[in-house]
Amino acid sequence: MSFVCFDCTQIVTAVRNTTVFSELHICELLSDIFENEVIHETGIKPIKADYIRQYVGSKPVIFEFKDLEFQGEFEDWEDSNLLPYKVNQFVNSINKLVELGYAQIQIFITASVPENGDELTLKIDTSLADFPKALFRYSHCCFDDVGGWNEVIINIQD
Repeated sequence: MSFVCFDCTQIVTAVRNTTVFSELHICELLSDIFENEVIHETGIKPIKADYIRQYVGSKPVIFEFKDLEFQGEFEDWEDSNLLPYKVNQFVNSINKLVELGYAQIQIFITASVPENGDELTLKIDTSLADFPKALFRYSHCCFDDVGGWNEVIINIQD
């Protein structure tokens, strides 16, 4: 039997190129757009930060977009051109992050991370413009991939 280390998590990593704002102020700005709390890596549970660091190393900043219901947006999302409200707010938050001077953005949307490491991960490289379509591939209604993913990792190419 496998235990889950954590679940229902949306984490974004990014490298800070230029910005005049502190990372805590960035969290406040993103929280306003996302309409839920966005926290800086200093407030993220160590098990989550350690898991993410194995993918991105130590350079990028980590932000967690807190919303335990966000995963549900992917269950009934049928049309890639009609983003559910919460998904649209998430996309707008990522656009704002880029506007504020961040690059090398990776998005981790995780339904569950099993303790034994047997996660099924969908990895996607995309542009910022095609980011919503990349998100749709995680939808339960998208049949382009095998499906049944525990997690999607999206790399936004600069």
